[in-house]
Amino acid sequence: MIFDLHVHTTHSPCSNLRLDEIISLARKRGLDGVAVTDHNSMACRREITEGLQENGVCLLVGMEYDTPEGDFLLFGSFEDLKPGLSASNLLRLVEDRQGVAVGAHPCREGRSLQPEILSLGVCRIIEGLNGRNSDVENNRVE
Repeated sequence: MIFDLHVHTTHSPCSNLRLDEIISLARKRGLDGVAVTDHNSMACRREITEGLQENGVCLLVGMEYDTPEGDFLLFGSFEDLKPGLSASNLLRLVEDRQGVAVGAHPCREGRSLQPEILSLGVCRIIEGLNGRNSDVENNRVE
């Protein structure tokens, strides 16, 4: 199955895509599913039901949470998160709640994950390919 785990809707300041557009475009592009991970918000969860949509695309809802040490895609019950958590506190909370955290765009210029987060081993999954990154930034992920 092919999923895009990092998609933003109009709930994020960097996107003008509506949920219905995302679901339609996902099918047209050959994706089996998408995860909506709006910036610091899971508001789209109130607009749609997760799971298989009418066109066969599987929709998941997560969140891209920003910390001073970098951004993380979160999957689980995180609607109540307050802003401003450090990466280490966030990752501890994710583990306590049995959720999943993915280091987002780890090598993006100006918005990468701090190297110590990666070297500590507290972030076990990182995004390997991001459509808004340059080829150079994506190729730095190892």
